[in-house]
Amino acid sequence: MIRITGFQAESLVIGLMSGTSLDGVDAALVRIKGSGLSTASSLIAYTQLPYEEEFRERIK
Repeated sequence: MIRITGFQAESLVIGLMSGTSLDGVDAALVRIKGSGLSTASSLIAYTQLPYEEEFRERIK
């Protein structure tokens, strides 16, 4: 994970996750504003990229 230190009024963050089902990778682009108790987030875009069957078999 990459962390950028220092306060920014607004950040765009990409989150990636591959769960235990081995079906693919989920990706989300989120806007985060504020800090502390006033932090707010909003989803900008989301997609799922499925693994090809050959790759899925290799990582089992």
